[in-house]
Amino acid sequence: MAKRLYFIAKPSYQGLIVEKTIEFEYFRGESQKQKEKSIESMHHAIRAFETGGKILDVSKNSDEPLGRKVSAYNLFYRTESGTYPVLNIFQSAKVFDGGGPYRDLLSVEPSLASSDKRLSDSGRLLGFHFEGEAYNLTPRHYFFDWIYVNALNQNKDLHDKILSYDMITDIDYSMSSMFASSARACAYFISLCRSEHLEEALSSRESFLKIYNMVF
Repeated sequence: MAKRLYFIAKPSYQGLIVEKTIEFEYFRGESQKQKEKSIESMHHAIRAFETGGKILDVSKNSDEPLGRKVSAYNLFYRTESGTYPVLNIFQSAKVFDGGGPYRDLLSVEPSLASSDKRLSDSGRLLGFHFEGEAYNLTPRHYFFDWIYVNALNQNKDLHDKILSYDMITDIDYSMSSMFASSARACAYFISLCRSEHLEEALSSRESFLKIYNMVF
């Protein structure tokens, strides 16, 4: 058995999304087939608790092409210096008390960016630095979500498909060890669109943070 978070894209007392935990049968193994069996098991367990709504797994191992396309590994963000996967931007922007940011991680494969030893050998994470601006660690998911939502907003061709989903999962997301989640950020994007706050939220970092912390 395993536990994962899942995110419902609707405003509530928790904020723009509802975050819940689900326990399900997990099928060990790194093959795509095993991952898809685990996703199916997780979604079946979620449907036993939720009434209606479409579920999408957003991860590099998603059982849906759309889910793989909007994972941080494959979703690209156009910046002033070039176009890069969201995951590379996130990893390359990390600042530690012993080094960073490591800009060269922008131009490697996403899997290599995540496994670069400097990210684990440079001491305590202090924050992020991206496009000349510093970001602190609070709220915990703020920087990743800011980058992800901006990136997904740029990819207009994906909007209609993404907005047809109500609940988002990430089979690869570890609640105990991972700092950010594509599933959480994707759910924020959907909720921002449905509540008609997206344009305002992306007008500035300050506006994003204000709406990010709203409760309903």
